Amino acid sequence: MQQRVVETKYGKVSGAYHNGCWSWKGVPYARAPIGELRFRPPQPPVPWNGIYEALHYSPAAMQREDIIMSKLGNALTNLDEDCLYLNIRSPASDESKRPVIVWIHGGAFKQGSGVDPWFDGTSFATVGDVVLVTINYRLSVLGFLYLNEMAADGRLSDSGNCGLLDQIAALEWVKDNIEAFGGEPNRVTIAGQSAGAQSVAALMAMPQAKGLFAQAILQSGQAGVHFATREQATAKARELLRILQIGEDELSRLQSIPARDLLDAAASSKRTATHTPVVDGATLPDFPLNVLRLSKGDDDDVKLLIGYTLEEFKLFAFEDPSWHTLDSSQMIRRFESISGPVPEAAIEFYQNQFPKGAPFDSLMRLQTFRQFALPTLRLADICASHGGTVYMYRFDWKSTVGQLGACHSQDLPFVFNTLDAPGVSAFTGDSPDRKFVAMAMHRSWIAFAHCGNPNGNHIPDWPQYDLSHRPTMLFNVECKVEHDPAQSERELWESALPSI
Repeated sequence: MQQRVVETKYGKVSGAYHNGCWSWKGVPYARAPIGELRFRPPQPPVPWNGIYEALHYSPAAMQREDIIMSKLGNALTNLDEDCLYLNIRSPASDESKRPVIVWIHGGAFKQGSGVDPWFDGTSFATVGDVVLVTINYRLSVLGFLYLNEMAADGRLSDSGNCGLLDQIAALEWVKDNIEAFGGEPNRVTIAGQSAGAQSVAALMAMPQAKGLFAQAILQSGQAGVHFATREQATAKARELLRILQIGEDELSRLQSIPARDLLDAAASSKRTATHTPVVDGATLPDFPLNVLRLSKGDDDDVKLLIGYTLEEFKLFAFEDPSWHTLDSSQMIRRFESISGPVPEAAIEFYQNQFPKGAPFDSLMRLQTFRQFALPTLRLADICASHGGTVYMYRFDWKSTVGQLGACHSQDLPFVFNTLDAPGVSAFTGDSPDRKFVAMAMHRSWIAFAHCGNPNGNHIPDWPQYDLSHRPTMLFNVECKVEHDPAQSERELWESALPSI
């Protein structure tokens, strides 16, 4: 096995050559967040002597079972609280100064990993001459438990957004070290899907992240509209303390409880089951859309590639088949428990779009637009209104597996060109046209990383997004641009929910 040693700020690391590119796996970008560092912002790695062998992936962040990935035969098994590592794929560790993509995985801020084979960066390196970095960050209560309002003695008074601060620490590591791996620290694109895209929106609004990236890709995010307020996050923390039978004057006990017990305790209550980033007024000054509205088109605005899938919400019916047993009124009640009241006008609109007797498809589209498309369009609108460079897409290709359709996460192996990765065919099916769609998306992401423009001879001309025509690339077997393809839905929801 060919190996190559690279010098970083903290010491030498050894990587390996495989499948046409170099990889360095499990490189520490911060100290292990354990013991007294649990619920604290990440600290720089301790420098080492000798050579750190970066030949194997690190454990993923501690988390409970991901039902969807387990169904697909791609479950995570190597988990540890010591998880703050990153992975690099590069064509060469030379002086070429290639564009860099830093990928932030999704998973509702409670699951997922940067070591998932669906996110293998080999094709970005070999096809695109791009340096691809994937990261782990703290999840669930370990990453987003907000204790600030109760930490009167100052200890643990900077908790709450540790998972986002981990991402910033990884970006700082990239800025300081990526040139030695063949990358250009001033040509960094941050990219993510689902909670990863929400993270990208948060990073665009966080003062500490300023200057660490020049471009951003947001896939199927919610623009941070569902982040917690301080009051909501404090209520969740108090409920967790009640479950664990810990007093507010005993917060230090939280740093010694086994991580698995913390996760299980959080999952035992509906109120504490989900921990998200917190609009704490400090690390995250306000909800991302509000911060971006007030930015007024700063000179250093990032270029955006942003979009969603046509039938996002169908993934959650794959995770929980009970969705298929519900009638229309039951589905609406469940939607309301997730996102709040559903306007009557929206119910009528979607039921009229599909044949009678097919409430599942119509209401899945309703929740797709409300939860994913609407905040995505709002973010694009804000950035475009400031004169920013924005490219909008929608992923329309439909899986041949069950009723998954063009669901949430369906686009991931297309973007990474990892159709042969474990579990992918069980999710997408094995239709031969997958390869055409994958190459169109993959090359668009590569082009965007190189020059902030996804165009090339692999797709029809893709104009910048603007508020007059709203051009949107529709990725399917035949890729094409449509102007404002969801106009009627967009106008409905803008009228029904103007505050999002």
